[in-house]
Amino acid sequence: MLGAFLVRSHVAPALATIQISSVDATGRVALGDSHTCAITNDNTMWCWGDNSSYQLGVGSGGSVPTDSPIPIRVTALGGARIPSQIVAGSTHSCVLATDGTVWCWGGNGSGQLGDASLVSNGTPTRVSLAGVASSIATGGLSTCAVLVDNSVQCWGKNTYGQLGIGTTTASESTPQTVLHIPEWLTVHQLDVGANHTCAISTTGVSWCWGYFQDGRLGLTQQSNVVMPAATASLGGTGQSIATGGAHTCALLTNGTVKCFGKNNRGQIGQAINNNANDVPQQVTLSENANSVATGTDFSCVLLTSGAVQCFGVNGSGQLASGSASVSRAIPSNALGINEVVLDVVAGKDHACAVLTSGTLKCWGDNYFGQVGSNSGNTSETSAVAVGSLNVVPTTTTTTTTTTTTTSSSTSTSST
Repeated sequence: MLGAFLVRSHVAPALATIQISSVDATGRVALGDSHTCAITNDNTMWCWGDNSSYQLGVGSGGSVPTDSPIPIRVTALGGARIPSQIVAGSTHSCVLATDGTVWCWGGNGSGQLGDASLVSNGTPTRVSLAGVASSIATGGLSTCAVLVDNSVQCWGKNTYGQLGIGTTTASESTPQTVLHIPEWLTVHQLDVGANHTCAISTTGVSWCWGYFQDGRLGLTQQSNVVMPAATASLGGTGQSIATGGAHTCALLTNGTVKCFGKNNRGQIGQAINNNANDVPQQVTLSENANSVATGTDFSCVLLTSGAVQCFGVNGSGQLASGSASVSRAIPSNALGINEVVLDVVAGKDHACAVLTSGTLKCWGDNYFGQVGSNSGNTSETSAVAVGSLNVVPTTTTTTTTTTTTTSSSTSTSST
């Protein structure tokens, strides 16, 4: 940003001990542009990486470092609420509590916190929704919630119509209802990309809206789509969908993965090109898939065997290939993973996998410590464990301790 600069102080804190849930692993880890968050077994929330917009959820200053290469505990939700799903956008994070309330913190320049302001906030703050939420999604500078009455509300950046409210206003700082979702379309899953949004219905129908360029919506329109439009080429076979920077991938009910959109780095699993790839293309995998995750210019697939294969850009080690090298369109196994994977999540230029033991392993860009390896700010080109994790599968509450050292003070918290 012209006219301003930020001096970062990298600290050398002690490793944190956290345990990721090994029972319901999905939705427990979230990756933003340069930060990562997780909900642990004892239902506390922890974040690490860049904190320049308070996206780590630890207030707005004091002894907290600008960035943290190890997990630090997020301020607890109001009313002793329990977090059940966590998501992350470019510079903000949000949590769905077990009572259906939604709480957000971090950067707020486009109203992505949904608190009727444009002021960044490091404390989880409740979003005023029209009802109880059943799931949430966030990407870029926008956030959405699916309510139990099957309506969808979105807020934040709307320059390209990614909120689906029929306009292209710059931003909306309070939840707005997405327009023209058919009554028969019960939303099964929804995902928000950098500038577009897609949803899958319980009948397998896919809908997308927002920025049209590069074919990321799976539509032939040559202008932005400001309300949900059916991605007909997927038919009624969609199971889940993942939206990246300018591409989209869908898991189909038969276990195959199809991607569409920008492919200048091979991120849709096809020979690299600069075309507008609006027709979904099947990715050649070694076996069927259980889920798919998309970063800005790369994608990762969780196979039925529990292995992870990635493809796309690799300049920061996003593919966990053992080196930061050229882009790759052919999916190959992520290195450093020696257990069955339960969930895979992708951020801007890094990714993480939850293993059956409860261990969380991450790889890719680590300039702000977002991989959590506490090994400096160099990229990790194969999967590395976050902190010192308990690798024994458990469903019980475990002790969580972290010590963070700064130039002025030392703070220790235990639960």
